[in-house]
Amino acid sequence: MLDFNPAEDVLLANYGLSTTTPRSLGDLKPAVFEPSTSEANKETPDIDSIVESMTTEQKYSLLGKLMGQTELKLGSKKLAATAAGTNDDPLGIYNAQQVMDELITKGELLSIEDNANWEKFSIGSQTFNSQLYLSQVHSDTTLQELVRGMDYILDTLEAQSVQLKLVVDSNYLDFINIKTALDDVLIKFKTQKNLIDRENSTVFNPNKTRGLRRLNNSNNNKSTESNKNLVSDLEITLQGLSSSFALLMRPIFDHRGKEMKIAQTIEYVIKYKFFFDMPQQLTSYLQSNKHDLLIETYNSYLTQRKVLKIEAQSSPSLKKFVNTALLKVFDVIEGLIREYRENIYKELLAMDSAKSAKFSGLVDKLLQFPGSDNPIIKFLDSQLDQLAKELDYQVAKFDRSFISMQSKLKGYARSLDMTRTNESFVKFVLDKYRTIEDELRTSSYSAQHDHGPVIIEVFEANENVDFSIINETWLILTKFIESLQVIFSDSLGIFASNYSTYYHYDNDGKVWTKFLTLVESMVAFLIDLFNDANNSESNTAAIVEASPQIYTRFIPHYSNSISSISYLTVVNRCVGKLLTVMGGHVVKLGNLIQYPETNNVVKHLRSASTKVSQKITEAICSTWVNDCSQFYELEKWEIVDTKSNHHGTAAASYTKLVQVIEYYQTYVLSKLASLVFDNLGESPVRIVASYPSKRTLVSIEIQFMRSLNILVESIMKKYNVEMHRDQREDLELFKILSMNNFDELQRQVYPRIIRKFDTLFDKQLSDQQLKLFDDIDKVSQTIFHDILLKEKSWINREVIRFFAKLEKGDMSMTSSTQFRADGLIYEILIHFVRITHSVKPLTNGEVFQEIITELQELFLRDFMNELRSFTPKEGWPTKFKLDINFFVEIFELSITLKLNERCLDIVNSILRHIDLFGEVMITEALFNDALNANLRDSAMEFDCFL
Repeated sequence: MLDFNPAEDVLLANYGLSTTTPRSLGDLKPAVFEPSTSEANKETPDIDSIVESMTTEQKYSLLGKLMGQTELKLGSKKLAATAAGTNDDPLGIYNAQQVMDELITKGELLSIEDNANWEKFSIGSQTFNSQLYLSQVHSDTTLQELVRGMDYILDTLEAQSVQLKLVVDSNYLDFINIKTALDDVLIKFKTQKNLIDRENSTVFNPNKTRGLRRLNNSNNNKSTESNKNLVSDLEITLQGLSSSFALLMRPIFDHRGKEMKIAQTIEYVIKYKFFFDMPQQLTSYLQSNKHDLLIETYNSYLTQRKVLKIEAQSSPSLKKFVNTALLKVFDVIEGLIREYRENIYKELLAMDSAKSAKFSGLVDKLLQFPGSDNPIIKFLDSQLDQLAKELDYQVAKFDRSFISMQSKLKGYARSLDMTRTNESFVKFVLDKYRTIEDELRTSSYSAQHDHGPVIIEVFEANENVDFSIINETWLILTKFIESLQVIFSDSLGIFASNYSTYYHYDNDGKVWTKFLTLVESMVAFLIDLFNDANNSESNTAAIVEASPQIYTRFIPHYSNSISSISYLTVVNRCVGKLLTVMGGHVVKLGNLIQYPETNNVVKHLRSASTKVSQKITEAICSTWVNDCSQFYELEKWEIVDTKSNHHGTAAASYTKLVQVIEYYQTYVLSKLASLVFDNLGESPVRIVASYPSKRTLVSIEIQFMRSLNILVESIMKKYNVEMHRDQREDLELFKILSMNNFDELQRQVYPRIIRKFDTLFDKQLSDQQLKLFDDIDKVSQTIFHDILLKEKSWINREVIRFFAKLEKGDMSMTSSTQFRADGLIYEILIHFVRITHSVKPLTNGEVFQEIITELQELFLRDFMNELRSFTPKEGWPTKFKLDINFFVEIFELSITLKLNERCLDIVNSILRHIDLFGEVMITEALFNDALNANLRDSAMEFDCFL
């Protein structure tokens, strides 16, 4: 039975020690040193002195004894392993004999004595082949048996590991004694070897010289060489033995070191149990919402940690423990506190208002944490960060979407074969006009009513303003600006309310500076967005001549003016509201903190509002003028029903294009006026100007006059296109309609439009002598002369042909025809009849009268010119006199078509020239009877002139 309380001498004898508190190697008593009986009563000698006192033979004897003990122990272990059955199946299924029988049966072994082949199947052999073993011995073994065999191997290894540990523990001091003895012996032998090497050295050695003198024969030389070889062999043997023993002892020392570390670690864990228990305590407090206890515990933790830091400075082991084990605990504690603090911050930052009791409670909790930043400042700062982040997100989203749609628009235009640079879809203007026609036709509006409200209502309707893909692109812009206005107006309002409550915490003004930076970022973005590609700030000429292409940063490609006005009006109002809200907050908070630059910030916001509004106005005007240049496409030569014309003009027919122009211009001017005079109502801080800038008004006036001139050019362009077509029949009525259009524009439409402009923009253009009307008059005259040119050519040709026949004698006078007007006169008058029936219904009285008067004068002049070169023939002078008087009398009864003074002068000249011929065939009474007879006979044919 084990004695758990042995006496001290028993312990010393068992472990080979001379004292219970060993401090050096001298305290060890190796068993191999067997002192004699006479030495037993003496003091235990030191190992070094024992080895020094030994002779060479005794040292060899000691070495042999040590080697014998080592080999004995190693051999006994090998025998024990063999006795345990290394030939048995490692899986524990078969014994050694069964394994050998199986291998002999399969031809892998020749017999039991076949050691050469057995090495491949013996697990104790270095050539053991596990795959070959399993394939030959366990080829028929089931999977369940193999799994059990694996468990058997693991159990065996674990048992052997335990046994090895017990063996090492029980023989620990023996291992120490053996290692120490071997090291000492090896040192002694190395010392002896070095002495021998020096003696055999070729360098002069007095001791060696004296020895050689004594050794004078060859036998002594051989003995010295033999001793040298023996020492070398002993040295090699000892070195190998020392290395093997060191390898054997290393796991033991490592294990002992680990045990010491674990013991020390356990000691520290017990001592600093407070830190290891804290994570569980904090978790418990978090789960039960015990904030005060949590803060108290955390503060205690911080205090204890400072003390621990001081203690660790004087203890390397404690410092290492703190930097390893406790550091992980500290990370867990700090992580819990950090997560708890972040959750409070998250809850705090998720709130909008800082005036609630919950907000104050969260702030108080955060302030209890030592070293915490001011949560109120962080809360205000976070609100601004979220606004800035939202701005960046919205801007990036808008850029991606708008640029993508612009690219799609270009592809869509290519599919429609749109080749003109600034082409737009003006056909929607005509669609709006037809809608207005239907509204006026079916409504109770009379001709005397102002149709302005109906015009504005129809044009403002969102349907039929542009192609759907263009409308989609516009919606991206409008939705973006509307979202900015709503989001930032609300968010800035919340921030301003919170800041006004806690502004005294912003001692260094960082939050206020960040707020101004955010405002500046928004303003800079708006100015950049609503800018033209040329950045034409001061070049008025460039602005006036600008095309929609330079505004594609915010205007979709190929947009017409209707969609531009419709969407940009909404955008301009949203921008104005947003800038007004920002200005109000800047003034309110700036006055609260007495910021000296508040007025400058407000001026900057007003300047930005003016710039954005001005650019939007310029962009609308560019699409307006661009559309006017394409109005010739809307001319379908549809005649307006003048009976229903509410203007009460003369019955001159003109096309519907004239009404399209009037309705369109009325709508554009009305919307521009509402755009530039929209001051967004009353506001504590006025950012949007109550009255547009002079530059804006001048720009609108210039673009207005340009639009009127370009519309004239566009109508003339249509006229020229028709002129280059195949010649039309009759009087080319399109010329008359074009002339009537210009006449209607000059007399009625343009004056009304100009008066509308004067009313809306407080101008006096209608009181000025505008060059525009002179230009229209010139254009009308050009068309008028084009109309007369063909008629004049026909009359001149007929007169020349008539006199040419007379000269050739192809025409003869008979008794039945001498008192009848010539066929030339009848042909000319019939032609006038055709003109009257075709032109008079389409033109007003003045234009028609002017056409007939011009043709009358032309005929009389051509007749006069031919008469002067005519050679008088018998009877023809009287005939000519009858013709001219008949021509005059036909128009004499007409109020409007009576020959004017110029024509009568020509008639008198013709009659005087006839009198020069001197031939009078009939009396005046007879002549008058003949003239009256001709008039009576043709009264029905020419009554249209009356």
